[in-house]
Amino acid sequence: MIRLREPFLDIESPIQIQDNLEFIDYIDYRPPEASLNANGNIRLVLEDTDGFCLLNKSEFIISVDLEKADDTRYVATDVVSLINNGIMYLFNEVTFKMADKTIEHFTNVGHVSNILGLLKYKQDFSKTSGITQCWSLDSGTGAAALANEGFAKRNLALQNNPIGQNEYIIPFNHLFGFQGKILNGIKCEVLLSRVLNDDILYRNNAAAAGKIKITALKWRVPYLRLKPEEYGRITSLLSKNVDIPLGFYTKKLNSTPMPQALTFSHNVGVESDRLEGIIVFFQTLAASTQQTNSAVYHNLNLKNISCLLNKKSYPGFDLHCDFAIGQYKTLYKRYIDFRRKFFGVDLPEITESEFKNLYPIIVFDLSNQIDRSTNRMVHVAIESSFGTQIPANTTAYILMIYEKRFSLSAMDGSHMKLIY
Repeated sequence: MIRLREPFLDIESPIQIQDNLEFIDYIDYRPPEASLNANGNIRLVLEDTDGFCLLNKSEFIISVDLEKADDTRYVATDVVSLINNGIMYLFNEVTFKMADKTIEHFTNVGHVSNILGLLKYKQDFSKTSGITQCWSLDSGTGAAALANEGFAKRNLALQNNPIGQNEYIIPFNHLFGFQGKILNGIKCEVLLSRVLNDDILYRNNAAAAGKIKITALKWRVPYLRLKPEEYGRITSLLSKNVDIPLGFYTKKLNSTPMPQALTFSHNVGVESDRLEGIIVFFQTLAASTQQTNSAVYHNLNLKNISCLLNKKSYPGFDLHCDFAIGQYKTLYKRYIDFRRKFFGVDLPEITESEFKNLYPIIVFDLSNQIDRSTNRMVHVAIESSFGTQIPANTTAYILMIYEKRFSLSAMDGSHMKLIY
């Protein structure tokens, strides 16, 4: 037995402080303005700049302008907003590169960042600072109405002069999993593949059709001025060309149309990377319009679902559920447990009711499964059954989360280079 002392009795313990920086400076990187509202890549490049930067604390600052399709302005009484996380639906794929090598790349940016936000943001984030990045979760039925708390907050964010203009600050880690160690002298690049998508506007029938454009975009990167003793320690390490290990979670989304049937099976494919988890979600959307909410999902009266790894069913017991009579708590608890294990957050962003009606996501924690932990090739499949026929125009999404590892090293005693 180890006897522990209560912290308030440990009167000799020293005060711990973090005081290794003189100051933090910020540099803004901007793309060509002509690329902001045309289909194609918006390219942001951090060249081989001297100085220690911290990418995971960087931000994308995006200014937008909403107006009616006839080029006139909305007024305060117009019931119009963006869908939750709407800024991310302006891009259909994103890429992060270091030293011209792709570190992270994924498509369907809106859905991927939406689901990851549900997994990692703390309780009440959408009711407080989340609105700065267009994150305010829907409530109730998710309708375009001021009774929908999330919609009302997103609408209020547009009540500026002129109405419809606003600035959003998207954290680097809202998109990318890359985690923070300082970098020096290594080229970094972000590609945002722009898609012209006016259907991220969300309005009621009385409000006129609208359009959205990006008026400004910049990547704000913090650079750290270290105190002399810490600068000496870091440069001494770099002069020895030490390996700098990096690890983080990356992701890939697989989507497929679902048949109008009572069962659904899908072979996701063969994976060789270290698969940590899978999140399954469904969406029925006859057409993407400004009167449909493409940032909420549907439970489809799901009755049972399993993930197959090399034809072995996981989690080893049937995930029976019945949303209509409230039998979905096992799915909700698995969502909460996954958040706690992978992202270190306890209290969920969504209530049980919101999970059922707006955000029913089915989570499989695969981090302890032998098939993926021994670096073997893993065949992944999903099997599910439903209490009623799957509606037309329904899509199944399978989000796969992987562990990625690589290393950096000092190239000349200071500038870094990439090592896989």
